[in-house]
Amino acid sequence: MRKKMPRREFLKVAGTAALVVSAAALTGCGDTPSGGNGGTGGSGGNNTPDNGNTGSGDSGNGGDSGTGSEDPGNTKPGKISYKDTRTAKYYAKHGITATNVYMEGTVTADWSGKLLIAKSGENVRFRKYFQGKVVDSNGSQKDAKTGWNVVVEGDTVYELNDKNQQYERYTDYFDTTEEKMKSAAQNFRNCDGYFIVPADNGDVKGIEITTCTVGAVEYYAEKIYIATETGDGWWNGRVMYHCFEGDDLKYIVQKHDGKQDTVLSFKELHQNTKPSITRIPADYTQVTGTYALSLDLEF
Repeated sequence: MRKKMPRREFLKVAGTAALVVSAAALTGCGDTPSGGNGGTGGSGGNNTPDNGNTGSGDSGNGGDSGTGSEDPGNTKPGKISYKDTRTAKYYAKHGITATNVYMEGTVTADWSGKLLIAKSGENVRFRKYFQGKVVDSNGSQKDAKTGWNVVVEGDTVYELNDKNQQYERYTDYFDTTEEKMKSAAQNFRNCDGYFIVPADNGDVKGIEITTCTVGAVEYYAEKIYIATETGDGWWNGRVMYHCFEGDDLKYIVQKHDGKQDTVLSFKELHQNTKPSITRIPADYTQVTGTYALSLDLEF
């Protein structure tokens, strides 16, 4: 078993890792895709490509292709409703709802990490593993492994060690209160801000059709403002760019206060067909006492 990190050091490292985030893989998320240039002797093309067609001039050779990816349907920027977005259609096609989703993927910024989320009603499995360079109290850099490995059942959170088949109640692991555990449960039910599925149109406060560049590739993107907050209000000010390659959701890019935070790419994304993953396995043994459990986050 890996040597446990003292509680204060664990929280310090986790907090520091959160502060150093910037999206190294992201070169920029822009505004509405522009239409094509007008043809020779013609007027400029339409500003927003319609169904991915090229912009057209009134004479000459017609417009060049628009610079972004396709605009879905006949919608215009700022006019699209959530139900008409590729995001909503993708989730509907794959049976994904706010209370039923299974996703595995990677998160990229100044650190690299893996993320697993499984939801079934009020039960959630949230497994996050990050590894990156952080500065310790002496000013030197070192590798840090931070994250969570939890199962949430209603308002109860359990820390898990899958390798040793052990689990511990959140209040015991962190020596904290029931109220703080309820707040943590809400955070995990909201996927800790990494992956949000709007429960209904009331959750969506704004949508923009735009583009977003990940690496050197520019994608059609839906910039969705979602009202959902985690228990401590951490979600305030965040927006998500849902980046598509055709009809496939390729990335979710997260921004906070105008700055890129994370790029989430998917290995699996569909409805949760593995409901047992959101519960404590019957053969796991409960341990008690602050930090009696040593987390095993390698996966």
